[in-house]
Order: sequence, then C-alpha cells, then structure tokens
Amino acid sequence: VKPELWESEDSAGVSLEACEVDASKMEGGSLPFQNANMPENGFPDMTTLDHLHEAALLHNLRVRFFAGGNPYTYTADIVIAVNPYAWFPQLYTDEMRKEYLVFDRSRLMPHVYATSSVAYSGLQESRQDQAILVSGESGAGKTETVKILMGHLALIASSDDTSHIKRIVESNPLLESFGNAQTVRNDNSSRFGKFIELELNSHCRLVGSKCRTYLLEKSRVVGQDTGERNYHIFYQMLATDAATRETFGLGNAAYTRDTLRYTKLGASKTDTIEGKTDAERFTLTAGALALVAVES
Repeated sequence: VKPELWESEDSAGVSLEACEVDASKMEGGSLPFQNANMPENGFPDMTTLDHLHEAALLHNLRVRFFAGGNPYTYTADIVIAVNPYAWFPQLYTDEMRKEYLVFDRSRLMPHVYATSSVAYSGLQESRQDQAILVSGESGAGKTETVKILMGHLALIASSDDTSHIKRIVESNPLLESFGNAQTVRNDNSSRFGKFIELELNSHCRLVGSKCRTYLLEKSRVVGQDTGERNYHIFYQMLATDAATRETFGLGNAAYTRDTLRYTKLGASKTDTIEGKTDAERFTLTAGALALVAVES
C-alpha cells in the first residue's frame, strides 16, 4: 500500500488529501522495488542498482538526463544514449575528446568516447580487430553517434598526414544525401544499414576506411507515406542554383518538388534538415564528392 496525493475541490477551494493504492489489485500484485539512496544525478552505471527492472532503469535514465543533463549512462561496458534532440556542445569539445584518450572509468563520467577509447586500447594491446555496434530504433540517434565515434577515433589514431582523416570524417554527407530521408519520426533517418571499417597500420595510425552499405530501402524512391520525403539528394538537386540544375537536365523552371513524381508523393513541405537547407546540404554533398576525388 502506497499513500499518494490527489486534488479535490469543494466549497472551501482546492485541498490535498491522502489516498491509498491497493497494490494487490495491480498487475503482479505488488509495486516494483525502488532503489534507495539514489544520487542527485542518478547512478552512472546501472549494474550498481539494487533492483533491476524496467521502471528502475527508465527512472534512472530520466533522473540523469533531467537533473544533470547527462545523455549517457553505463550498463557495464554498454553505453546507453538518450537522444536529447539538441546538440550539447560542452560534451564534445577538443578538451573532452583528449580527456578520454586514456580512459579511466573511475575518474570520467559516462560518455560515448569511452567506447571508442576502449576499442582503440584493445586494438593496441591485443593486436586484434575491434568492433563497435551502434543500435536503436528510428530516431534514437545512431547516425549522429557513429559520427561522434568516428571523429574521436580519428583523433586518437591521427598521424602526420591528416588528408585521409579529413576524407574519412567529412565524407559522411554523401551517405546521408543518398541514403537518408525524412520520415514521420525522424527528419534525417538512415534508410539503410552500414558497416564502416577503419583501417590502421602496424603503429595503430589511421590510414584508410571502407564503408559497406546494405538493405537500402529501394521502395522509397517510388513511394513515400504522407509527410515523408524521398532521399535527400532529390531535393538538394532541385534546390541548387539554376546553372547547376541545368547540368542535371533540370533547367526547366516547371520542374519542382511539387510537380516531379519522385518528390511530390509524400507532400512534405520540409526544406530544412537539422538546421541546414537543401541548398546548403547540396554544397556539402558536392564538397564530399570532391574529397573522395569525384569531380563535377
């Protein structure tokens, strides 16, 4: 039995009264055990919770996010990330990246940089390939997390020649332009799977990368649900300047996103994705093509 407060209004106004909840009538016949002595900012590692159940895990994540602005929480070696749908620049500064170059779990707060640091250390110590799995439902923040991880690994494994590192990190707009689209849940949803390999030499310095893509949602090209878009590249090509459009065979002003078959089906009016217009993103796409030696 748990006392709770509820509001009742009478002639005297609003008053708070205590009522009782009969836990025996709830599913399972009892309330889940609560974790005592929870820190103000929650438990950084959820394996330290005395009582492990869904309600306790969700409550701890909520406390950490709202009380301390901490989107990251450990579950042993797993890093759980809560998508804040906002950028926290203080978490991704150069100083923060350098702090996690040599990872000390007891001294540093939970962070996705811990994963990249542990992977690199494992490579150095065991001389065996390391793998990082980033998973979650649509809109969970997988694409952004992969970019954060790659940026940190590029810093850790950087060498004197930084040109290839720039190509690896800054070529990501290519994948997003041709493989991402707006859905009802996520404006920049990856509609494919990808396996990225970072190649390091015998001195553990980054020398190259490969990206394998699979399971592309091909049906999206010819059909989108209401409020959704086709792949970003279609809208980027239509949003660029007239001279560039002419080179694509899209010089006719009558060719718009509302008249062309592949862009009008979802009837989405969105022209800005994550703070950048389609025209601005086309510039990034062209720049990424130049980085990988594909010239216009």
